Formats: sequence, C-alpha cells, structure tokens
Amino acid sequence: MPPVKLRRAGLAVIAMALTIGAQVRVARAVGGGTGNAQNRLLVRVVGLRSNKGDVRCTLFSSAEDFPSNDDQMATTVTAPIIGQIALCGFTAIAPGTYAVVFFHDENSDGKFNRDWLGMPKEGYGFSNDAPTHWHAPNFDAASFSFTGGISEILVHVRY
Repeated sequence: MPPVKLRRAGLAVIAMALTIGAQVRVARAVGGGTGNAQNRLLVRVVGLRSNKGDVRCTLFSSAEDFPSNDDQMATTVTAPIIGQIALCGFTAIAPGTYAVVFFHDENSDGKFNRDWLGMPKEGYGFSNDAPTHWHAPNFDAASFSFTGGISEILVHVRY
C-alpha cells in the first residue's frame, strides 16, 4: 500500500478510537473512588487553533479499554478554551499510573469529527505527546505516574 494510503488508514484508526472515547455517557470514577479528595490532576492542552468549542479529556487508569473507552472504564471531563488553552481537571484520584486521550470539539457536538476519508477534522492528542505512527499509541507510551497531591501535565494538540 502506498505511504499516503497507509497514513490515511492509520489516521482513520486514531479517529475511530477517539470517536468511541468521545461517546462517554456516565463514566465510573478513576481508581474506584479510593483517591483522596485533595488529589488533583490538571491536563493543560496547548496549541489549540481557536477558542471555539471545548476540549474533552479522558483519563485511563489502566491499559484495559485504552484509548477507546468502549466499556466506560475511564473518566471524561470537558474543559472550556480560553486564550487557545484548555485545562482539564480530574479530582479525587488515587496515586497510580494513568494515560490521557483528548480532542478539541470545535463544533461542540460531542463527537470527534472526521472527513469522508476518516481524516481528523478536529485536533486530538495523548499524554506524553505520545506519537501516533499509523495507529493510536498504546497505554505504555502515553502513561505517566501520579503520586498524589496536585499535579499538572502539559500536552500539545495535533491537527
């Protein structure tokens, strides 16, 4: 398959994973609710191309269901955009290893929109700015340690 078709196919897989993750209804608390109420993880999303819409961040506590969240095992929050930056906040989480998936929902429809080829029309990304070589990264590539307290991670959006 030519490189352009491989790239399109890979981006289509990423888009599908983000779309499934975006269709969260009511998510269970990360860490089974065993986290200290004082524990807070902030995800600073930078590089947004506009202040339109919002950013939807999903926090995973294990590789299970990452990055699609089919079984609603992760927690999703929505953050407003101010000055082309969004700050997603997760509270009362237990210390552990986590990974984040996010997308810029520019039209506020709750979906990760793609064109007819499956190419993303909205920005997306992963914690650690994990690379997306023809497919979504695995949990290990996007994971980071949270030891408790208040912590912030910085992620960059891709369009």
